[in-house]
Amino acid sequence: MRIYFSTIILLMFLTKGIGQEHYISHIDFNNTGQFAWQMEPSDDDFVLSIQTSCFDTLGSCGGLILVNENGNIKNDLLYQSFSGNSNSIIVFKDDIILTGEFNMGSSLAYSIVKTNKSLSHNSIQKTLTLDNSDYYNLVALSSRKLNEKIVFSGASTFKDINEQNSFLFELDSSLSVIKYKKFDFVDNGYSGAMDIYSTDDEIFVYFIYKEFSTQEDSIKIIRLDTAFNQTFEWSREVESNSIPRGCVTRDDNMIISVPEGIAGSKKNIYCIDTTGQTLWVWNWDVNEVVTTNILRIEEARNGDLFVMGEVAAPFLFNGDTRNTAFVMRLSSDGNLIWRRFLKIEDDYPLLVNYITDLVELDNGDLQLTGQSRRKVYDSQSPNDFRPDQDILWARIGGDGCINGDCSEVYLISNTNDFQTEKERVISIYPNPIVDGQLTIDVKGHSVKVALIYDLSGQLIMHQNLEYGNTSVSLEGNNSIFLIRIVDEEGRLVHSEKVIRI
Repeated sequence: MRIYFSTIILLMFLTKGIGQEHYISHIDFNNTGQFAWQMEPSDDDFVLSIQTSCFDTLGSCGGLILVNENGNIKNDLLYQSFSGNSNSIIVFKDDIILTGEFNMGSSLAYSIVKTNKSLSHNSIQKTLTLDNSDYYNLVALSSRKLNEKIVFSGASTFKDINEQNSFLFELDSSLSVIKYKKFDFVDNGYSGAMDIYSTDDEIFVYFIYKEFSTQEDSIKIIRLDTAFNQTFEWSREVESNSIPRGCVTRDDNMIISVPEGIAGSKKNIYCIDTTGQTLWVWNWDVNEVVTTNILRIEEARNGDLFVMGEVAAPFLFNGDTRNTAFVMRLSSDGNLIWRRFLKIEDDYPLLVNYITDLVELDNGDLQLTGQSRRKVYDSQSPNDFRPDQDILWARIGGDGCINGDCSEVYLISNTNDFQTEKERVISIYPNPIVDGQLTIDVKGHSVKVALIYDLSGQLIMHQNLEYGNTSVSLEGNNSIFLIRIVDEEGRLVHSEKVIRI
């Protein structure tokens, strides 16, 4: 009984004392091209809105998946009717609300799905159309919770003159429309309500619009009260073909990404007050990054800003420009705290990665999602590979580091999907260990070193590994160890905690 109780205490330290292990990985949902738009925590799990190919069709569909912190899929709800965008989810009371597009054959309609946090298939789905039948291609772009209501924004095309207008809807908990508002500040052109943010009594809508008679695009922020009456407006011309994303509000100030440069190649961060004055600007260094695509801005619990998306960064690829994912943290006054890049392992031109959303966890870690396109090799024919597009799934520290490694570039390992599960497994046994002796079995992996840390995080052993089995002797007074196995390039391949009783 005494040994059993000691083991339980050690297991408690094992799961909480050392902390959550960080990683960069991927989720392969159905062996087709896929990516995640947004995620929300659901108790100890995460709900992701995704786009993928499914139902034996050549087109795409969308929906939700429920995954645990390790990226293991627990449940899913996919809708063949969803076409293109199923990118906005909110937690509404005990439910998940997903907004997107409903494919009606010749046109699209707004589609709203409501389900519980476990995605237990007791969902309801409603399709919304406008009173005027001359509007078609209704595209839902963003949604937020406003008190006990749901608001979402979108765009619709008027068929006779090919004019696209923006709309804002308010729904009740049964997904019935309470009211909606058309934004008609474009007489002959198009507009899209790209993002929407809300407080208890205000709504902020972030637009892009274009008059057909001009060569420039424009961006606009409109603030509304709960009756949809406009209380503030700010606008700015930008380069043509610029699509802004990312807008948060703080103390009545608006923090947005502003497309600038040729075709909006740079997306700088602006803080604008309620009079339209610019309080501060954070600029990308043009010598470092050619093209920036900011996909989301989120506010940290302490008031910092998380900015994420993708960049075309030649300095990461020896002068050859490739797209890769990035995330950075800015202070509340617009100063860079840190910036990290998630780089693919092999510089294959067609493979790109980006981050679309993050969640700040209770312990300060950051859970990231988006897209990971990798180069997957055949273990029997090393020169044969296939491109594989999966959902990016990563966890890093609040300082942008991975288990204390604060390198500027992290490599996304190419998981060898052609190997069997038995071939891929790295085994460390026994666990718990009794006499201080354990075995590390690394068959099927090209690895080099096992790094062994004590409970405080201090490196206590640097063990070279042989192909197959390596015996390791753990001596001293330590009872909990973290073993990290890295390959010849220093990339983390496997991590495991062991205890000695």
